Amino acid sequence: MCFEAHWHDAITGYLQKNTDIADQSQLGKIKRGLARFDLKKALEQWPQALVGTPFNLNAKYYDDFSNFREYRNFLVHGKISEPIRSSWGKLAQEIETVEYAELSVKAIAEMIKMVSQHFGYDIPDWVQVA
Repeated sequence: MCFEAHWHDAITGYLQKNTDIADQSQLGKIKRGLARFDLKKALEQWPQALVGTPFNLNAKYYDDFSNFREYRNFLVHGKISEPIRSSWGKLAQEIETVEYAELSVKAIAEMIKMVSQHFGYDIPDWVQVA
């Protein structure tokens, strides 16, 4: 996912640029976690540990992103006909529509904007601002 690459780059860059990390006790864990991380846990924990404030996990675009992340995992593991445990309450195969494809682009763009702003970066030019 392009988001995962952006997330990795944002965290790596933030760690290189900033020595004033909010929770120093988490620094080693985050550095080790960059090699292989659980994206859901990283999104929930790392912003607070690094910057001192968490992401808004109640935002609609975060919920949509989480649903797409789960959908992707179902595709990878061959569970296309199983219900996604998400706020959508749909089977993975029901998400394969133009409407959801457009929503996925918007959700990813919003997540990239949120990460960029949270860690003090400019929003990448390739992200379409709606």
